[in-house]
Amino acid sequence: MAGSILIPRQFSLTQAERELSQFKTWIDAHPSSGEKAIVDELQNRLDLSMLIQLAAGRGWPDCYKFEFPLQGAVRTDLVTGSTVNRHFVLVEFEGAENFSIFKQKRAQNQQMPGWAVAVEHAFSQVSDWTWIKNDNQHSALFQSAFGMPHMTETYLIVCGRDHFLDATDLSRLAWRCDHTQVAGLKILFWTYDQLHNACSNALSAYRTP
Repeated sequence: MAGSILIPRQFSLTQAERELSQFKTWIDAHPSSGEKAIVDELQNRLDLSMLIQLAAGRGWPDCYKFEFPLQGAVRTDLVTGSTVNRHFVLVEFEGAENFSIFKQKRAQNQQMPGWAVAVEHAFSQVSDWTWIKNDNQHSALFQSAFGMPHMTETYLIVCGRDHFLDATDLSRLAWRCDHTQVAGLKILFWTYDQLHNACSNALSAYRTP
């Protein structure tokens, strides 16, 4: 990883489990939270942040970086990855508030609310990440940032809370997530509750003898 801006770290499954429990307690106590408050909590729980690699990507996590710059043009909120597997998860965090995923209805007779600005912003961010990689993946600067010439990636958006969504909202969200791809790659989209569940399932899988 010579020259890489990723931070190497020895991942602890035990510490990640402890931090996931702490994070669950925190989000239960804060049913509506802004992006900054959530990211601050995750930055104080590095093993939990690295656990996202096991939950969303592949390979044992061994590095991370918040505010990871791509070619000096944009930043991902978090990158965590496995240098052995040459696979990284690029994460965009948004808020977990009532109208983070869908806008508030403007009128009583409006059948369905529109998609929130946060969601559209997140998908646009991921689109720009793929564009930057396509244009720069063979450049020395891009390769140096990840510390290797060839890598694969998973894109993850985390936004909103389950308790703000009804059955129709969940169905619309699932459809969009299942059928949205950029550069041939599916974009994962989780609420913060789904993030917790995915991380919990990853822990269970690795705890199983």
